[in-house]
Amino acid sequence: MKKKDRIYLIVFVIMIMIPVIGLLFMERPSEAGSSSYQMTDIDDQSVRIERMKYNLSDREISVPEKISEKKVTVLGESALKPGFGVNREKTSFSIKQNMAEKVILPLFLETIEGNPFADCPVLKSIEVDQENTHFTYTGGLLINKDTQTLIACPRSTEGSIIIPEDVLHIGEKAFYGCNIVEVKLPETLESIGKNAFASCLELHQITIPPTVQTIGENAFDRCGNPRPGSLAVRRAGGEIDYPFTITAQAGSKAAEYAEETGYPLSLTE
Repeated sequence: MKKKDRIYLIVFVIMIMIPVIGLLFMERPSEAGSSSYQMTDIDDQSVRIERMKYNLSDREISVPEKISEKKVTVLGESALKPGFGVNREKTSFSIKQNMAEKVILPLFLETIEGNPFADCPVLKSIEVDQENTHFTYTGGLLINKDTQTLIACPRSTEGSIIIPEDVLHIGEKAFYGCNIVEVKLPETLESIGKNAFASCLELHQITIPPTVQTIGENAFDRCGNPRPGSLAVRRAGGEIDYPFTITAQAGSKAAEYAEETGYPLSLTE
């Protein structure tokens, strides 16, 4: 064989082997029952679910207790996000979003990163295994008992919400896209996470206690349904109105936040 032909043969073999090697090293979904999961090992006994495979038309999604004999202890922020091996079942119309109304959380779950339930636009409830000691679902709110953090409020929630007094933190995207019209924050609250109330279009006012020391970026983005890219709406006749107001104590972090971001501020004594 000529030297030139050998070079061509080597190049050909390399081109064939590259995709094969890639398949060997890429992260493979692990099968558990009829569903698939993209996951990473935490240790020899536990795993973190990165993404889940499900039917978009499923009304109920169950997070497994174990995958390949390893306990599921962490649920990633994108775990319920459509796109990873989703079965796009067709009904009378083409389903393009997660239709789950209920998500069930398992016994061994210890950590939920961010708010994966924000990817469930018609979610009505979250069920926590009765023997799980880390989370509780009460008053329509999912709470991490270890960190006293409010993780999520299902997006189908409407009306008024009262957050329990033992909650110290409201997590990122906790109320994202909810249809709430009123929320009462506890006097013990210390922080409000990024996008915590983002896209709560029916929420027009919030009273923030002076105990709050941190308010994340875009915490109230599009509250009250303002114009895109604005804090205001234009009423009939061209009048400009601000559909969302922050009520806070003078000199508080909340008052400072309102002044910095441009939200209308109503001061209390």
